[in-house]
Parts: sequence; C-alpha cells; structure tokens
Amino acid sequence: MRIGTRKTALLVVAGFAGVVALAGCKGTVDPGGPEVTASSPAVVATTIPGPIPFATGAPPLDPDAVALAQKWIDSAAAPPGVRVLDAAPAYGPDKPSVEDACDWLVTATKWWSVTASGEDAAKAWLRDNPVAGLSFDGTMTGPNGVSAIFEHAAQKRDDSVEFEFAPSGKNVVIRVDAIVVPDGAECTSSGGGAQAGH
Repeated sequence: MRIGTRKTALLVVAGFAGVVALAGCKGTVDPGGPEVTASSPAVVATTIPGPIPFATGAPPLDPDAVALAQKWIDSAAAPPGVRVLDAAPAYGPDKPSVEDACDWLVTATKWWSVTASGEDAAKAWLRDNPVAGLSFDGTMTGPNGVSAIFEHAAQKRDDSVEFEFAPSGKNVVIRVDAIVVPDGAECTSSGGGAQAGH
C-alpha cells in the first residue's frame, strides 16, 4: 500500500482539494507555430527514472505496471476534431504536468493537436469520456494558457492519465501521459520515504 500522495507539480489546482504547482510548464510555448500533421504512431510504455534524483541501480521489474500504462495510453482516444501527431512537437510541455515523487515510474506519452477554437470542446469531451477504468479527477490551470485534465483509478490514486494543453500558434498541443508507479519504486511522502506496492 502506498503512503500519502507524492505528486510534484507547478500549476495552481482548480478541481483538486489543494494547491499544487505544475512541473510540465517548463516547456516552451510556440508564439506562432504552423499547422501540425497527423498519423498513428506506436507508443510503448517504459520504466524511466522519476523526478526524484535518487534513482539508483536497475529499475524495478513490474510487468503489470508496464501493461497497465500501455493499456491506458492505447485506450486514450482523441476527441472529435483532435489530430494525432506522429512525434513530439518542437513546442509544448517537456514533462508530464504532474509526476509522482518516486525514483522510478512507468510512463507512456503520445501527442495530439487541436485548433485553438476547438480546445474547449476537446476538454469537455475528455471530461465526459474518461479512459476505461478511470474517472475524471480534476483540472489545473497555469501561466501562458497551459492547463491539464487528470483521470485516476479509485484503487490506485498515484497512477493516472493526464492531458496537458499548451498553446502553439493557431493550435493547442495536447500531451497525453499514462503514469504508473511500479511495485518496488521508492517514493517520498510527507513522512519521508515510502516503498510503492500494488
């Protein structure tokens, strides 16, 4: 069982029961980027070092966490009018909007784009159509028009799918992240270190 909520962030929360900051806002916002093209690239869930700089040794082996992140990223459907990008755009969030404060995370990321005029409709669709097994769990807003939508599973609060919106000229780039804390990851909490378990 996990102890406490271990999220790092840099945006102000609107829909959570507190104030957090959103880490993904470090990316640049394109002041006048071109239209973006689309295709359907393959996305693979991978275990990576988390935001806490104490990842040492080999990452924990948790095939269930990898399978869960893969299932969620594959199930995250683009809303009507949203284009699927074939690669990370030159401008946009360089990290997930919120990450668990753990030494290792399983993540999968894909990218979408929508016209600025279609942003609100895309957000409404995502709030009304969460990934299977997840539920809408709040939003965040921040500087330069960056915002995010969060979905979590009730039984695994530290695991999530996040949709981060960042203006890019006439478009809005959407970073989609599936994030799962693998069994055996070391995580910080208000009471010090804690080990994650499923």
